[in-house]
Amino acid sequence: MFHPPIPGLRIPTKYILGLLVVVLALGFGCRLLAVKSTGRPVGPSVRTQSYIATLIEIQEPYLPSLHRQPANDRFRYELLLQPLTAGLPDRRIPFFRNLAPGGFRNRMGVLGVEAEVIWLMVKELAGFDLKANKVISVTGLRNANPQLGDLLETGHIEFDGRLRISARDQRQVVEFDPVTLQARPATPPKRTGWTDDKTKPEAFLTAGGMITPTDWFGLHSPVELKNEFRPGSRLPRDYPASPSRELRRFYRGQIQSIPDRQEITSITPLTTNEYAGAALIRSSHGGDLLRLSGPEGLLMIYKTEASLGGTLAAARVDFNGRIVWSANTGLADLDQILPDPKSPVVVGRGPVVPGKLSEPFMLIFDSESGTFITRSLWLRNP
Repeated sequence: MFHPPIPGLRIPTKYILGLLVVVLALGFGCRLLAVKSTGRPVGPSVRTQSYIATLIEIQEPYLPSLHRQPANDRFRYELLLQPLTAGLPDRRIPFFRNLAPGGFRNRMGVLGVEAEVIWLMVKELAGFDLKANKVISVTGLRNANPQLGDLLETGHIEFDGRLRISARDQRQVVEFDPVTLQARPATPPKRTGWTDDKTKPEAFLTAGGMITPTDWFGLHSPVELKNEFRPGSRLPRDYPASPSRELRRFYRGQIQSIPDRQEITSITPLTTNEYAGAALIRSSHGGDLLRLSGPEGLLMIYKTEASLGGTLAAARVDFNGRIVWSANTGLADLDQILPDPKSPVVVGRGPVVPGKLSEPFMLIFDSESGTFITRSLWLRNP
């Protein structure tokens, strides 16, 4: 029932001010008591011309409780852009807020970069146009392509240099122009599922490679030399690096091409120096050696100790096995390698500390000098 105001009733100002103070105090107290979480990376990072892009998950602040229900937790997701150039600030691009945990139809993470567009997946497809400085939403894609129907919501999404979406029966497969966002017919993908094998660091490491049509350069232990790289043996089709911490030396080999194969005619050690678990960095996933210029050289990753413990070190080496520079990364394990002749990037975690999570770091190297920038992939006080 509606009650009209009482004529002549006036609330003293001091009561109104007191009520405002109480409300403000409660709001401020809740902010002080609210638990804030550290943002953490989700999925692999990708490289653009100017940035390393990483999807970050941040739990929304919550009030502590003896009967807290994790199902009530909520999360937000941001794209963290960390510049390759020292001295420039990070950029944070917000995408999704107040999402309940789990229940997404795809695994989360940055899918890849095409032209100036970074594609990512959380609860749905999204993107960020670096050139236009704008977020691309699934609604924007739907408005640009009404003929797709519900394919954006129900199709299988993958990225292999191009963003593709395919129907479950693969009768409809489309890819998107990153400038116009227009969909066009595409060939069906050769595989389905999340292709995160392309980000594994092992796929970017090798035991060696050809530096001329007839010259082999590699890192080998005595056992590897005897079993796989002895004179007269066939040069392996691929040269994956062994994860063992065996001590390895630099070798140069002469290779002769004969019908259907390449044969090692001779192989010679270049130095007596040995490096634990050493491997050379490839130029791409499963690709050839990453070649450096001015002067010519290669990049090596190795362990500072042959026994358990120690950290990872990086070094630039010339074709005579001479170390040009070396640098201790402080990392215990590698999560990702983003190769580049001028500014290679490695992502990994520091040594394990009992009772604590290992913090993820990104190291951006200057391949000429060996100096590097270290950036954390945790967002504190987000």
